[in-house]
Amino acid sequence: MSTLASLTPAHFKKISKLCQKKERLLQKVSAIDDALNAFEAGDSLPKKAVKAQASKNRSKRGQLKRLILDALKQAGKSGHTVAELSKKLGVKTNNIYTWFYTTGKKVTGLKKTKDGRYSL
Repeated sequence: MSTLASLTPAHFKKISKLCQKKERLLQKVSAIDDALNAFEAGDSLPKKAVKAQASKNRSKRGQLKRLILDALKQAGKSGHTVAELSKKLGVKTNNIYTWFYTTGKKVTGLKKTKDGRYSL
């Protein structure tokens, strides 16, 4: 086992990610426990409660596309960079890059300039 003094920033980053993952799993276990308790009390079937909890964190189909296109329309000819869109929409930068690489290719009128700005 490492001493605290020998840990690098990379170690702390990994520990932080593991703690976040653990917290998410604990929330899921808690939701399952709640569903089982409700089932024992005769309230409802546990599958519905667990499924509702799992789908709560997902966005609706096409929501990212609508958000990005609305932001680009508002920006006009100047457009936005991926970083600006990420900050404005509260979406991870990698999700924006992936959207442009996959779905964004299919959008007519979407242009990328040499300085990395996207506009409609």
